Amino acid sequence: MNAGNKGYSATALPAQKERMMSLENAPPEVKLAVDLIMLLEENQIETPIALAALEIVRNDLEKKRLQEKGNNQTPDTGE
Repeated sequence: MNAGNKGYSATALPAQKERMMSLENAPPEVKLAVDLIMLLEENQIETPIALAALEIVRNDLEKKRLQEKGNNQTPDTGE
């Protein structure tokens, strides 16, 4: 196994390249999800830790979304 290919076999590399090319047209949330999965795998983060961290991130983003939603509401002036 070549150290430069991070443990992928020679036959897996073309398939990986094909998947990456198909990601070019993927929605942004799919691209982000793939990036996050790769980050977790490359850093060998254990599943329970990753899930706990993702829950913290989700809660934080939900709070932020509610705050932004509240800030974007303008009082009804009847106009």
